[in-house]
Amino acid sequence: MLWDQHPRHADPDTLALCEVRRRRALWLLAAVVDDWGGAWGLAAAEPPHTGVRSWVVLPQ
Repeated sequence: MLWDQHPRHADPDTLALCEVRRRRALWLLAAVVDDWGGAWGLAAAEPPHTGVRSWVVLPQ
């Protein structure tokens, strides 16, 4: 599992760039998982972690 723990950006331009990169990365993840017939999702991280937890299951 992966956790995205970096804080939200205060600068609007940096925030916008970061959001574009995250959307692109999630689109790529979704495409790979779909191509391989897997499943994926997002959820809030559980303590002691913070941020967003992403999980992926791919068939063997």
